[in-house]
Amino acid sequence: MSRRLVLRNFFALSGVQIVNYLVPIVVVPLSLKIVGLEQFGRVVLLQSIIWILTSVVEYGFPVSGARQIAWLESKIDGLSKIVSHIMLARLYFFIAVGVIMILATLPIYRNWLSTTELMVVMLGILGNTINPSWFHHGIQRMEFIAFWNAISKVVYLIAIIFLVRAPSDYLLIIGLYGLINVLVSGVILRFIYSRYELTFLWPTWYDIKYQFKIALPLFVPSIGSAIIIGANPIVLFLFSSGQNLGEFGVVEKVSIAFWQIASSFNQATFPQVCKLASCNSSAFDYKRFYFRIYLPFIIIFLSAITLISFFNHEVISLIFGLNNEIADGMLIKIIWVPFLIALNIPANQMLLAFSIDGVYNKIFLLTLIIYLISGIFLTINYSADGTIAAMIITQFCLTALLYLGFYQFTFLNFRNNR
Repeated sequence: MSRRLVLRNFFALSGVQIVNYLVPIVVVPLSLKIVGLEQFGRVVLLQSIIWILTSVVEYGFPVSGARQIAWLESKIDGLSKIVSHIMLARLYFFIAVGVIMILATLPIYRNWLSTTELMVVMLGILGNTINPSWFHHGIQRMEFIAFWNAISKVVYLIAIIFLVRAPSDYLLIIGLYGLINVLVSGVILRFIYSRYELTFLWPTWYDIKYQFKIALPLFVPSIGSAIIIGANPIVLFLFSSGQNLGEFGVVEKVSIAFWQIASSFNQATFPQVCKLASCNSSAFDYKRFYFRIYLPFIIIFLSAITLISFFNHEVISLIFGLNNEIADGMLIKIIWVPFLIALNIPANQMLLAFSIDGVYNKIFLLTLIIYLISGIFLTINYSADGTIAAMIITQFCLTALLYLGFYQFTFLNFRNNR
């Protein structure tokens, strides 16, 4: 186990997220100025739909695929099979989601999504579907992702500056991102097959069924996590005003930026935890790993979030160009959501590394129920503040349940096997 490797991967992925954070610093105030707060709320809504449907398409393959690759003793022998089978399985899901979305937006239903918006949503989902970032997580070469992500974001930013000129151009904010993501993901796929001398191996139905089977226990956590994190704009769209949705969309960008940093740490360290699990490492090995890697991270993470909460008005007014007391108050509350997410990383990783998928599945299903009940009730009564309260309640329950599952199914096994 190499601490240097973990840090290299974390900083590479953090670089991805820093770029992801810097781009909205320019794009969001520019978008607000041109399209207005209510149309920006519409953008946030469509991004939320893309996020959730992408998680349906991914199904659990990013974790199961990265785990398979991390467990491979010979990297070359099995890579072609894993990459080909998972990519094709994801495309099958993309087609199924496309058919469902077309049916769900037929004129016989309420006109909640236009044909153009549907096309933009599907383009965004396609870009995420063919993105093979999970492959680089498995082989622990995250710097390649960082490089191409930086290029795509710079191109996206330039395109936004020159092409978004009027409120009617709000769909370009999402459409351009999806188009660029499709092109960059295609380049990365081509590089993977060339660099690692992979060949496309057309899978049998049994091969696809096998990938579905091993990823199935991760599907509920994947879609549950996506709904818990990404469905908030949809809930607000149903039960609140466009103005309130736009205000929430601004502060949510800050929360998501910090959540992405926590996600980068999780992705960078997870393959190492899988290797420890495959080598039957002792409890001491895990304690040393998390003490050396996780503890410094969570201290720095907490310090940054505390600073944001103190300078909430400056963040909203200076960075996003919005002088709005309601948004200021929202930021103080929502910024603690990613901290709760970061707190559960060790328990989350241990349950996944030891393939305790049944417990993991039940935890996310229960948490999803908690979110849906609290989110709908609190949003109806307290609008965006209620949505944020539901997010905090949900993440607190999720963290507590993950550590309870970790204690019962992992920690006790270590103690009994000493």
